[in-house]
Amino acid sequence: MKTLLPIFALLLLTSCAEMNTTLVNPETKEWRACQNSGWGWLGTPIAIAQHNECVKRMKAQGYVEGGEAPAGDGSAPIKIILDSDPQGANILAGVDPDNMVPIAITPATIDHPRPSAKQFWQAECYKARKENYYDSEVVCLGRTEQDRVVTLSLEPIRAASALVE
Repeated sequence: MKTLLPIFALLLLTSCAEMNTTLVNPETKEWRACQNSGWGWLGTPIAIAQHNECVKRMKAQGYVEGGEAPAGDGSAPIKIILDSDPQGANILAGVDPDNMVPIAITPATIDHPRPSAKQFWQAECYKARKENYYDSEVVCLGRTEQDRVVTLSLEPIRAASALVE
């Protein structure tokens, strides 16, 4: 029993999840990707929940799972599609969670700045910030040659009087 406890603790602290699901709208052939990652005892279940919510939201809009997303070949600019729940949040982005700057207010779509060159998005971290809400979890995504879809959730800050009932 004593040997199982350190193994369980190690698994609990080092678990991770990286989830990526491509969805296609059968009518318009437009595609979206739900991408989430997290690590540790808290980050892993949050990433899984955010990913499942993204897939659920896309399916409610008529998208279906499957297919490969087209690669950025220079014929059309790849995009970053930003959204939050609730909408109207400031999205901050940067190469790491400690160096983030505001880039847009949700909902927003940003075309790649070099549409004629071989396009790719560098690895980047994102978080949402809105007045009267806690900042969202930071989501860091790897380099990609495809559209990047980032959907972040915020929790409202409850007034002290609402907590004492």
